[in-house]
Amino acid sequence: MKVKWYAYFTKYPLIYAIAAILDPGVKLEGLTNLLTFYYQQLDVQFDVPYYVNNCKRILEILCEDYGAVIQPQPVESSRNNSSKFPVLARIAKDILAIPASTIASESAFSVGRRVLDEKRSRLSSKSIEMCVCKKD
Repeated sequence: MKVKWYAYFTKYPLIYAIAAILDPGVKLEGLTNLLTFYYQQLDVQFDVPYYVNNCKRILEILCEDYGAVIQPQPVESSRNNSSKFPVLARIAKDILAIPASTIASESAFSVGRRVLDEKRSRLSSKSIEMCVCKKD
């Protein structure tokens, strides 16, 4: 099991770390604690503060870039913080929408093979799309 953890955490993708930072339950401190714990358990030398600061710099750059495009709306009182932090909310939506694995896309191609066979080889692309979406 340690070998699998080692393989996973030796190349921990920045996008996963940024998604963890955007998670209100994790944030910067939680990511730092999590990575520190795992790297200590794996007995691997890894500069966690440098890695987390790099993620923070990337988020700052994203905030600047998104801020230049997204115009903040007047803040309304609501339970949702997206109205208070529209730029950060948009970044979170974009980053958290990225699938963590390719299983969903591979599954779609697999369904496509079952839909398009010798009997259904003349279906239009729109009909194939509808069948795949309906899982028919």
